[in-house]
Amino acid sequence: MEYLSAGDDTFRFSFSALSTAYEQVEPGVFTEVLYPNSMEEIAEFFVRECIRRELRFRRCKSCGKFFALTGYANTEYCDRLFGDSSKTCKEAGAVRLYRTKVTADPVIQAYNKAYKKRFAWIKYKKITKEAFYEWSELARAERDKCLAKREATKDGDTKLRALEELEQWLKDS
Repeated sequence: MEYLSAGDDTFRFSFSALSTAYEQVEPGVFTEVLYPNSMEEIAEFFVRECIRRELRFRRCKSCGKFFALTGYANTEYCDRLFGDSSKTCKEAGAVRLYRTKVTADPVIQAYNKAYKKRFAWIKYKKITKEAFYEWSELARAERDKCLAKREATKDGDTKLRALEELEQWLKDS
């Protein structure tokens, strides 16, 4: 039996006969057992298992290694540790995606700057935590309104006005 890889008709994986058996591991529980004659048979057994379970694989956008898609089909990062850090590729990827989004969007930059400024006021007793959290809810709502206005229009002047309105609101609040 041959297995054609997706999108590539030049590579074919040929399966050979494997010597497997079913053995009882507990009363009433049986499992498939492989009796390999070579390392290739072990690898082939795992390939068969992946096909039987219909596992899909994807290349991680952080480390470039393949990983099995076991959860969501749109997962882009694996759960391996990223480089020398204690974070996984999934965590590092989320941080990188957030930073890219923040640096690319002036609305989010303006909101974050005001948020950090107000948050620092708590430390210096210029504002209470309760007042800060009330303000942050209103600020998030204003930020979301601004983003919605920008998405709804193609006009550059309208987008600029929406940003200026948000900046003015952040300054006056």
